[in-house]
Amino acid sequence: MPLPYTYIIYPENPNVIGTTIFAQNSQTGQVEFQGGDAALVFLQTFAERHSILVKAGLYLITSPLNLLTQMTLTFEPGVTLWVPNGYDQHVIGIIDSKQYIRVSGGRIREQQAPNDSQRQWQGIRMLESTGGGGPKIANNTIEGVEIWDADVAIKLLVTHPEGWINGNLFRDIVMFRSNIFIDFDMEVSNTNLNGFNRNLFINIIGQSTSNTEVGVRNIRHRANVFLDVKIWDINQNESGSTATVHSEASDTIIFGGIMTAQNFEDQGRGTQIVDPFGDRRLFLNRLAILPTDAESNDDATFYFDGDRGNLWIGGNDRDGDLVIFSSNASNNRNTSNATFHLDGNGGNLWIGGNGRDGDLAIFPSNASDNHNTNAATLHFDGNGSNLWIGGNGRDGDILLFPSSATNNHTVDQATIHLDANAGEITFSNADCAEEFTIAEAIDAIPGSVMVLNDDGLLQPSNRAYDKRVVGIISGAGKYKPGLLLDKQDRESNRSPIAIMGKVYCMATADVAPINVGDLLTTSHISGHAMKVTDEHKAFGAVVGKALAPFTDGTGLIPVLVALQ
Repeated sequence: MPLPYTYIIYPENPNVIGTTIFAQNSQTGQVEFQGGDAALVFLQTFAERHSILVKAGLYLITSPLNLLTQMTLTFEPGVTLWVPNGYDQHVIGIIDSKQYIRVSGGRIREQQAPNDSQRQWQGIRMLESTGGGGPKIANNTIEGVEIWDADVAIKLLVTHPEGWINGNLFRDIVMFRSNIFIDFDMEVSNTNLNGFNRNLFINIIGQSTSNTEVGVRNIRHRANVFLDVKIWDINQNESGSTATVHSEASDTIIFGGIMTAQNFEDQGRGTQIVDPFGDRRLFLNRLAILPTDAESNDDATFYFDGDRGNLWIGGNDRDGDLVIFSSNASNNRNTSNATFHLDGNGGNLWIGGNGRDGDLAIFPSNASDNHNTNAATLHFDGNGSNLWIGGNGRDGDILLFPSSATNNHTVDQATIHLDANAGEITFSNADCAEEFTIAEAIDAIPGSVMVLNDDGLLQPSNRAYDKRVVGIISGAGKYKPGLLLDKQDRESNRSPIAIMGKVYCMATADVAPINVGDLLTTSHISGHAMKVTDEHKAFGAVVGKALAPFTDGTGLIPVLVALQ
């Protein structure tokens, strides 16, 4: 059975640096390459799709190990790649359009730990310097590597405007004493923001010392994800930063770990953070919570939208409630114990109770103290059962709109407008009406002139100059009641009688033509008014004054109600 490795590399003496290195073809068993230059032996075995196993030992690396597409480089436990003091290149490289490479295990160190300012080398370097439409650096995996005393432990570098480094996985990596642990570096302007996208870092440890400048520097471009990335002890250097997010970044995800503990800078868009350190608990651009029976994200019953500043609760067959309890509430599953309850199904808002005064205070943008209700321009006071609107430089108005209104930010479509500055209440409808009980079996329609019967109930008038006249049933024509008194929903045989204002009235011109300004009284025709022709008889029987002429037959005319 063929062995899984193309070559096996091993040292003559695993405990000595600089000993002869051998590369054995695992299929033939023959040593094909050997020498004292470990890097040269390594490179002679490299080819696309080759799988290399490096046996335990100490290897002196004096030039970069640049891997090829679909290579696998596996280091046994106990492998250390040593670089000479003053080395200024990278050790493991993935350079230009390489994909599907896997590096597993190994330790990388400098022979003599330098002073902080002398660190010049990089542990792992991904460099994309090509453009065009072909493949770039993508889908590579680096795992289980230790890197000690590097200037930059992991360097991601794009030097071409069309280059990108996307979809790479870095997992279970430990880094010690680097100046920078992970660096996203863009040496050119990239207008498409394609440089670094969807790279994933999982279980990464960076142990800082006083020389460490930044844990993760200049995270940029789209949807790079950091899961449990821990930058330890960066605060030993007060100017150091655990991580910085570049202004070109969007939708970066930081979950767990330690990346926001010290001088964290976030200039990106849509950064989403769940970090238990400091006060950075939860920063999300969007959050959708789905029920167990959801079939897609559109079925969310709870949705935060950070871009628009919106929160949706409920829907999709769920009642959306927002319930807030005081600290002494004994049962936070019982909404009756809440001091604030917004009920989506009922369309209700309950504030206060359970030992708390329920207030709602709304402040203008220039308020300097939004905990002082005296500065509010709208204040609902639950304890005092009061409502204050306006003041503090603001005109307090109340506007009510009908369901047919198409713009509820213009007073023109309001049916009721309480204007505090003008001291006015404006109704779009025409008259003041009061409900009266209509006699049984009486069919009275809007516009009918009504009188009292012997039982004190109303019926249509049917004789001229009737002093028992009460008014006109409101609602005929284009005029509707603006103010309705004594409304009693539990009784069905009641009608609104206009007692003041404009109303349409049924009238007859058979007795005399009606002119504008004529007084009107009851007539011999049921529910109809006529022109007053006998002022003596009309005393106490006048129902109103004509606002339009009416010269023939019967019909509706506008009337100013004026009982006299």
